[in-house]
Amino acid sequence: MSCEVEHIIEALSKQSKPYNWLIDKLSLLDELQGLELDEYMIELLGLGVRLNSKNEFELKAKHTKIKDEIFCVVDIESSASLKRGGQIIEIGAYKIQNSKEIDSFHSLIRADFIPSTIQELTGLTSSMLQNAPSLPHILNEFRLFLKDSIFVAHNVAFDYNFISASLYQCGFGILLNQKLCTIDLAKRLIDSEKYGLNALKDLLNIQNTHHRALDDAKAASEVLKYCISKLPFYISSTQDLINFSKSNIKKYAQRNKIV
Repeated sequence: MSCEVEHIIEALSKQSKPYNWLIDKLSLLDELQGLELDEYMIELLGLGVRLNSKNEFELKAKHTKIKDEIFCVVDIESSASLKRGGQIIEIGAYKIQNSKEIDSFHSLIRADFIPSTIQELTGLTSSMLQNAPSLPHILNEFRLFLKDSIFVAHNVAFDYNFISASLYQCGFGILLNQKLCTIDLAKRLIDSEKYGLNALKDLLNIQNTHHRALDDAKAASEVLKYCISKLPFYISSTQDLINFSKSNIKKYAQRNKIV
């Protein structure tokens, strides 16, 4: 998510904004040039807003209770890092509402070459991907699945930025969804020496395979559900939760030591 988008969301989190204010702000983003922005397109791009009685946009997350929110927990596998020209080769995601899985998404993605290190890490090979759907096709399907739900991942910046950049490269604009990092959340709610997914899986007794997209999304969703169950009582809205994930890092973790 670009700094400009962060600033727009931050402003909306403080107060509602006139219709044209949001349209004008988004129209200035280079990544959205050529798109006809309106309420429908903004929702498709992932920004969870609604128009109030004053024809002002307000963040849905400010008014949505955590139990009613739809969190989309995402994990990707890639052939290399974004900076090294890698591409997404697998996407897995679970939608969580009220601590229950309500939907899932999974697909391999066609790729011509998979480095041996990635093959060893994930078990994915070029032969497994040669007949898989194309990246643009899957990204289009995933965006329709994601909609304007809250984008959640373990180390969310990696998955979010990779998918957003890939969408842009395919001519689909960028992600505008609000995001939530389960590492950040775990650091505030779980007393642990390490916060990698493997370490938290062991700590929380989460049993599944590692380094495959849907399995890692499943593990991250279990971390999310556990953390939500340990939230302070006054964290009630989705925006409260997102703000809390960025709060004082060790204020609450000692209270939730797992023994």
